[in-house]
This record gives sequence, C-alpha cells and structure tokens, in this order.
Amino acid sequence: MMSVDIDKAIAEKVMKLETADGRKIEVREVYTGHGKNGYETSISIEDNDYAFMPSYHISDAWLVVEKMKEQGFLFRIEISMDDGKYIAQFFNRNTKKSYIDRAETAPLAICKAAKKAVV
Repeated sequence: MMSVDIDKAIAEKVMKLETADGRKIEVREVYTGHGKNGYETSISIEDNDYAFMPSYHISDAWLVVEKMKEQGFLFRIEISMDDGKYIAQFFNRNTKKSYIDRAETAPLAICKAAKKAVV
C-alpha cells in the first residue's frame, strides 16, 4: 500500500478530518525533495496550505498517536534488534486487543499500526 493511501485512511478513520467542518480531504502533489522529481503525493484539507503526511512527517504521526490516546489506546514504539525496523503498537484498553506493525521509519510504522486498529 502506498503511503498516500495510508495517509488518507488515517485522515479519515483516525483524525476524522473529513467531518470536522465539512471541508473535503484532497490528494495533491507537494514538493518534499523526495519521490519522483522531488514531489510526493500528500493529503491536504480543502482551502488549506498544510499537507497532512503522517506516514512521512513524525510531527503528523505524533498527532495520530495523541488522537489514538484520546480514543482509549495505549502506545509504544521500539526499534527491532534483529532488522532495525520500527515496531509500533497500539493497545485498546477497552477490548484488550493489540495492533502491531513495523516499517523502515517510525511515522510509517505508527500509521500502519493505527490503521489496523481502526479498520
């Protein structure tokens, strides 16, 4: 799954951005210095210059962690001693279920685990 798909799912399912004030969530290209020709696809909110990219930016990923905590989840992250990948875990205190995923970066691991928890 491409990170833009994860970002869109997180924006909709975790952050509930599409219902906050009726504005649309849009997929657009933004210059990041990475990706093809320095541009990457990102999620933005209609009429807003801010690109929400939680699978790429740790500050956006941390907003996801905070939102999940508000919804009753505990969180932890670690780096695997075996392969150096980040392992993110959300634990639902109500259902006692754990949602774990791993990735090359902390933001992506956070988003993948959060997506599992809310889908």
